[in-house]
Amino acid sequence: EPQAGQVRIHVRAASVNPADWKLAGRAAPGRSTIPGRDVAGVIDAVGPQAGGWRIGQAVIAIATGGAYAEYALASIRKVALKPVHLSFDEAAGIPVVGETAWRAMVTVGKVRPGQRVLVHGGAGGVGSSAVQIAKARGAQVTATASPNHEALLRSLGADEIVDYHDAQSLASLRNFDVVLNTVDAATNLRSLTMLKPGGILVSVAGAPPAAQCAAARIHCAVAGFATGE
Repeated sequence: EPQAGQVRIHVRAASVNPADWKLAGRAAPGRSTIPGRDVAGVIDAVGPQAGGWRIGQAVIAIATGGAYAEYALASIRKVALKPVHLSFDEAAGIPVVGETAWRAMVTVGKVRPGQRVLVHGGAGGVGSSAVQIAKARGAQVTATASPNHEALLRSLGADEIVDYHDAQSLASLRNFDVVLNTVDAATNLRSLTMLKPGGILVSVAGAPPAAQCAAARIHCAVAGFATGE
């Protein structure tokens, strides 16, 4: 049953993020844990202090206590209306990657119109969301990806796509205001030379090396993944 500040959602679809499958099967012995965080469905019950949420609304959410079930609970701070033009299956992929990308580009990166933004792993969940957010905020957006994802990234608003297999092209990337790393720790190191002094390196793939960031005169930060709490 939903508690204060919660809604209950009749689940229509749920998605699997890397963090979900990495945690699969790791529950403590004797403890039943429902996995999953992303959920799309219809509110069928509301708890006290549920704000303006109502029974019957189609929503997306980050579940509190697990999404892979017939019903899921969510804090009202982690619920949003389902976009009307998306199916439940499509919308279920938004919550974690969308909030993580927003935190990276807006809360941490503070992307502004006219800035140059580089997104490593632009075709991934967080990366593709970040490309759209940065473009919507008026930035010039470059993304690294494999060549078969170029059409997708163009459709999302990327101004330039660089093949991450091409070492020469990667080495030519310079003077960005904001770089988002969604790939791995090694990409944090490679990104240090891609930023202008005073630029921001935001990572969702481990903390950038503080000493090297300071030496390069750039700001480094971690945009952690969203939780349902």
